[in-house]
This record gives sequence, C-alpha cells and structure tokens, in this order.
Amino acid sequence: QVKVEAVNFDIRKHLVEYDDVANVHRNVIYGERKKVLSGADLKANVQDMVHNEIESIVANHTSDRDRENWNLDMLETELLAIMPLPSELMQEQLVEMEPEEMMEGLLEHADILYEEREKAMGSEPMRSLERAIMLRVIDTHWVEHLTALQNLRQGIGLHAFGQRDPLVMYKKEAHGQFDELLTGLQHDIVNTIYHMAPVEQGAAVG
Repeated sequence: QVKVEAVNFDIRKHLVEYDDVANVHRNVIYGERKKVLSGADLKANVQDMVHNEIESIVANHTSDRDRENWNLDMLETELLAIMPLPSELMQEQLVEMEPEEMMEGLLEHADILYEEREKAMGSEPMRSLERAIMLRVIDTHWVEHLTALQNLRQGIGLHAFGQRDPLVMYKKEAHGQFDELLTGLQHDIVNTIYHMAPVEQGAAVG
C-alpha cells in the first residue's frame, strides 16, 4: 500500500511540475499583456522590436565573409515585408555597402517612416493601433503556444525509452518553444506596424 501511494504521489508531483512550466510562461505573457492593457506607452517597445528585427535580418543575410554568399534577394524581400524602402536602400545600392552601413541607413529610415506614420494618423490613434496590434499578436501566439505545449506533453513520454528524464526534456523543449514564441511575436508586430493607413475616423490596418 505504501509503495502504491508513493508511486501515485510521484505521478502527481510530475503533473504539477509539467504545469509549472506553462504557469511560468503564462505569467510572463500575462504580465506583458497587462502592460499593454494598462495603457502604457508602447512606442519605444515597438521601435526597439523594429530595430532588433532589422538588425537580425541584415546579420542573417550578410554574415558570410565572402560577399558572394550574401543573400541580398532575401534581404530585400524581408525588409520590404516590413516597410517600403527608398531607392537608395534597395538591393542595387545595398550590394555596395558594408553591413554596418546598411544597418545605419535602414534603422534611420525605419525611424523616419514611423514618425511620418504617426504624424499622418495622430499620436493617440497611433498608440491605440500599437496596443491593438500587440494584443492581437500576443493572443494569437499564446493560443498556439498552449497547443504546442499540450502536444509536447503528450509526446514527451517517448524520451523515457531513451533513458532520459521526460520532465527534463519537456522543460528543455518547452523553453525552446517559448523562445520561438517571443521571436514570432516580434516578427509579426514588426511586419504589421508599418502596414497601416489613416482613415477619416481614426486609422485602420491595411
């Protein structure tokens, strides 16, 4: 009887530990969501995301020492998905630049374009749109993340056959998925924020 109870307790303990992972993730996401809902000024946050995304794109496609291996087609495609580019920052001109020079020109352009959008819309409509976009993206990714965690939890028992602790593997893989969630949040917010057009009564995404 004692042995059976001990086994049952151990199972319950592991169930709590599995839940703890989701709870930690939930606390982080809900904390960020609360900031958005509280009316915090998100402009600096969004602009930081824009800078990080642009820097990441440039680094990803110009990291090779051999310029022949740079993927400027994809670089331009990914940048255009974020914002329109002036002629001096299109592929024909970027090919002549060093990565640092590209980065400087792109970040400056992103900031100028952001200010132009805000001026066209008005500060308050822009702040409202930042909040709306962030909430929508956070909620979408959070639902997807919960589903992914559930699927991971159901399949993680297979690791036991490889003499590995399923809980350790679950935590490791769940951490990787959470990193992907945060990367996805930034990507989607940045790829949405410039695709906004002012309308008569406020502003719309489009």
